[in-house]
Amino acid sequence: MNRPYRWVAGWVFVMDEIKVGLLGCGAMGSGVARTLIEHADLIAKRVGARIALAKIADIDIRTDRGLGLPKDVWTTDAEAVVDDPSLPIIIELIGGRSEERRVG
Repeated sequence: MNRPYRWVAGWVFVMDEIKVGLLGCGAMGSGVARTLIEHADLIAKRVGARIALAKIADIDIRTDRGLGLPKDVWTTDAEAVVDDPSLPIIIELIGGRSEERRVG
């Protein structure tokens, strides 16, 4: 079975990759995404696992933010990102005043 973690010392497990979901990719969200992408090696070294930006939900998925991510990473469905069991970490950076109250 292919697991996202490996056992160490018989009882502790270490994840090789941690999938992350991002809600909101405006000024703040795109900055966080860019940091995760551009500093992936340093973050992996410090955390002990690679951080994979697996899903991004935003109301505008057509604007090119210069992140170089595949199209299947992007969605307009924030609920789908929140409900995705493969994403143990969700970063919520939705601006405005209504959407963040409805998600989650």
